[in-house]
Amino acid sequence: VDVRICKHRRLKGNISLCSTFVWSVQMFEIITSLLFNLLALTLAGYSYEVSRQVKYVGCMGRTDNTRDFYKATISNQAGKPIPADVSSCVKQCWLLRNKVAGLLKGTMCFCAKSELTVVHVPEDECNMRCKGNCYQTCGGDKVLSVYQT
Repeated sequence: VDVRICKHRRLKGNISLCSTFVWSVQMFEIITSLLFNLLALTLAGYSYEVSRQVKYVGCMGRTDNTRDFYKATISNQAGKPIPADVSSCVKQCWLLRNKVAGLLKGTMCFCAKSELTVVHVPEDECNMRCKGNCYQTCGGDKVLSVYQT
């Protein structure tokens, strides 16, 4: 901060007030910088959704390779579990280096490391809305909505 600020007539001669003012300006600059960095990091996390096309594989019934799926917990930045939706499940599986994401019962996200032989079932069996986005379908009672990551 420029020392010339302290020569302003309201601050002139009051060293304590001037140093408090200078400290306040410096803190403002630091906090502003931190907020911009936090915003940049947040936007970088969301760039996944913008830059990637989510590919829907289909509604998948139980098969021998369904056991290759493992449950993935989707959390917010504070680490608390949040309701699943398609993009958050696909992103979580992608971050865990999986190739496949599946959603079950509107709330559960599952990931699989490798491509699976999908046994397609009629699309109307994947009839449960995602708890995290009621406009999306997240599987059914015993079937998965499957996506590539």
